[in-house]
Amino acid sequence: MAENRFVADIPHKAIVKNNGKVLIVQNSDSNLWEFPGGRLLDGEKSADRLKRSLQEKMNAYVEPLIIFETFPFVSLNGEKHFSVIYICKLMNDPESLSPNGSKIKDFKWIAEKDVDDYPMHLGYKNILKKYFESALD
Repeated sequence: MAENRFVADIPHKAIVKNNGKVLIVQNSDSNLWEFPGGRLLDGEKSADRLKRSLQEKMNAYVEPLIIFETFPFVSLNGEKHFSVIYICKLMNDPESLSPNGSKIKDFKWIAEKDVDDYPMHLGYKNILKKYFESALD
């Protein structure tokens, strides 16, 4: 019997924490909010990609601490993804963050009470709620 393998794009995303809040970004291609990060390129190490992506896109210097969650999903355009979500420590001043380039429209630091105020993929929303409930701050 032939197996139907799940072949997917692999976004690496960061739960960047600061003073009880988490950084989320608004994608320029949509009005959806998500965790900052980037897609793993061939030959890259996972944590290195995440660090480079946040530095390039947000001027954020982070240290990935642990993989918090992984999950597969299919985007609205039918593209398959397998997301890897890290918990990261911010190494520079949060005031120095700013979107670089055209991929990020906006960013916010949100608290647990704010999660439902921002439209995002249900998988990301569930992971955000799980993070706040976990007391891993």
